[in-house]
Parts: sequence; structure tokens; C-alpha cells
Amino acid sequence: MMSGLHSPSLHFHIGAWAVTALCTFLAFWINFLQKRNLLPKVLENILGPFAVQRLDYVAHVTGIIGFLGIVASAYFGFIDASGVAGAGPLDISAALKGIDVSFGNEVLAFKVTWTIVALQAFIFAGLIRFYFVTLNHANSVYDRHTAVQVIYAESTLLGFFLLVMVAGAGGIWVYGKSILTDVPILQDFLPQGNLMIPLVTLSALLALTLLVSSILRESITKQKPEKRKETV
Repeated sequence: MMSGLHSPSLHFHIGAWAVTALCTFLAFWINFLQKRNLLPKVLENILGPFAVQRLDYVAHVTGIIGFLGIVASAYFGFIDASGVAGAGPLDISAALKGIDVSFGNEVLAFKVTWTIVALQAFIFAGLIRFYFVTLNHANSVYDRHTAVQVIYAESTLLGFFLLVMVAGAGGIWVYGKSILTDVPILQDFLPQGNLMIPLVTLSALLALTLLVSSILRESITKQKPEKRKETV
């Protein structure tokens, strides 16, 4: 019963986050090109003036659905991993036992650990949105500073990427192999992979984010005096 519940809940939230990641990616680049008048006129006419705002809204809604789906999938997954015969969806003791069992297995421990990291990335993106959009009454994240947009988009995409890796580990757990195990670099993000490659990749991504944020901050600072002179 629980394996039947775990499977659809797992794929449901990955689907929701796939929509979130796609909408976030598209919204960021459409906004980036529109603000700099680099978007082809044909696309500009097709998308209209509210495309970014609508994509951001869809990403927000599917992100909430995906977040709840992660929690549900993890809960059902722990019950499934417990091995308790006849355990139902409300069997909390089985879920607690499943947590102990999961951390005693390399593949399941991998899934739990990186799901937590993915959740942290999503929560961080949610906090950015809450502060810069909800509390400041903005239409979308893309009305804010470009550095905020970059960090928000990267957090969302990183969380989705980690969920894909978790799903790949699930394939290894169930079938002994995943379609990701044959993909160069990605296979090192999976259990029994070379941990140095993921660490170097994520560190480089973090360094790039900090560099871009620093450059953008400096460019804005340099532009401010020029704007003041123009107004005077």
C-alpha cells in the first residue's frame, strides 16, 4: 500500500518542481532581455508585457505544491523504508523507524541528505520572494535588483537539480541502476560517485554567484552618482 502511495507522490512533486524550474529559468531570461531591449520584436509581441509576471506566479504556485509534495513523499518513503508489514499512511511509528533504517543504508541516506539540502535551497528562494515581493509589495522577484534575481533563480534551479539526483538515487535503490548512472559528471553526484566533482561544481557555482553579485553591486554604485548629476 505504502509503496503505491510513495511512487505517485514522488513523481508528482518532481513534476511540480520541473514546472517551477522551467518558469523561473524563462522568466529570468525574458526579463533580462526585455530590460535591455535585446528580445526580438516578434517574441516581444507574442509574450506581451505581463509574461514575466505570469511565469513568476506559476513558478510560485507550483513551488508551493512541490514543497508540500516533497514533505508527503518523504513521509510515505520513510514508512515504505521501515519494512513494517501492513503499515498505513497514519502509522507515525513506522515513519520514525523508517528514518533509522534510511540512515543505515548508503543510498537511502543519500536521498534523505540531499532532499534536506534541496529543501533548504527552496526555503531560501521562498524567503527571498517573501521579503522582496510580499513584504515590499512588488509584482514579482524580477522587479528587484538583478543580483536578487540571480540568487533566487540559482537557488530554485539548484534545488530542482538536487531533486533529480535524489530521484536518480531512488532508481538505484529500486532497480539497481538509474538512467543518470550513464551520464558523465552526473553519475558522480549519485551514491558511490566521486564526491570531489560535486563539491568542486557546487563551490564553483557559489563562487560565480558571489562574483556576479559583487560586479552588479559595483556597477549600480558607480551609476548612482551619474544619475544624481543628471537630475541636478
